[in-house]
Amino acid sequence: MCRSCVRAPYTKPHPPLIRGSSGDASLVELARQGKPFLMNVQSFETTRRRVALYAQTMREAGHDDERIARNLEASWVWRNIFVAATDTEAERIALPAFDAMTQARAEMRNRIFRDTGLRIEVPQSDLPGARTGRGDGVIYGAPARVAEDIAALDRLGIGGIIAVFRMGPMPHEVATQNLDLFMREVAPHFRR
Repeated sequence: MCRSCVRAPYTKPHPPLIRGSSGDASLVELARQGKPFLMNVQSFETTRRRVALYAQTMREAGHDDERIARNLEASWVWRNIFVAATDTEAERIALPAFDAMTQARAEMRNRIFRDTGLRIEVPQSDLPGARTGRGDGVIYGAPARVAEDIAALDRLGIGGIIAVFRMGPMPHEVATQNLDLFMREVAPHFRR
């Protein structure tokens, strides 16, 4: 790229840039560099394991506990969220929507492969069936259960959740009800 094509940031210092990490290798590299991360949808167990790996790698690279805590506070994980009046209602709506969204993404990856010959790798542990357990890729349930699952992520020390409230073919009205219930009954538990 030519030097005249590169533009300097408008603000100094420029806004922080945080790189995504969907696998262990990229997470380890970010930890060694002392940089925070954005993690895509993973199971809770995978997220917990990767956060521990990140902290361990930062420590081994010479970063102190205060820096590790600051980096985790600047790191975020992605979760799809669905809140309903009952756990049963949330499961009935959220899991089919999540499955449809996951299937559509798989079809898109396959179409890209057919058209370009390039394959977007999806780690085996993160295939759809591995992400529909409680607190995993889709957090769903009555408000108390959703708050409990978000609290489990919060205890990992991460800064926040990139939350998606509309999955797949979910009608707008259903997604709006979901978000409204989340803001009224779940979010107040996490205001700091």
